[in-house]
Amino acid sequence: TISQHIGDEEYLSSNDNYLDDMIANDLSASDNIIDNEILPIEFIIEDNQSLNILESKKFQLFIASLDPNYKLLTNKFVKQMIYKAYNNSLDILIQKLNLAISCSLTCDLWTSYNRDGYLDITCHWIDNKFKLNEIVLGIYK
Repeated sequence: TISQHIGDEEYLSSNDNYLDDMIANDLSASDNIIDNEILPIEFIIEDNQSLNILESKKFQLFIASLDPNYKLLTNKFVKQMIYKAYNNSLDILIQKLNLAISCSLTCDLWTSYNRDGYLDITCHWIDNKFKLNEIVLGIYK
């Protein structure tokens, strides 16, 4: 999640998903402080939403219906947070790959409904705890 990538490395290694932990421990949202800046960014990233969703009048009305006092994040702020998460993730990925003895690359090709061709490159490796790791290195059109 974005909170992991923005946060410090110790948090990254000790907590895979704040929301999953909250649900698993059957805690209510009132018992936890959920960062209202992180959750919308996680929504945008994990669901592959366009940043334009923040400017959508219907989305703004939807959010206002949930909480009229909530201030939507700006595109500029979201971009800054995504870049920060990317840079932190890249450093952590490099550290993890440096520990791998070997890795494998796979390529996937597919065509969208619009007949656009895509190439996905994924790196796979097994860490020193024999856990399979994989990361998408890129998707190219």
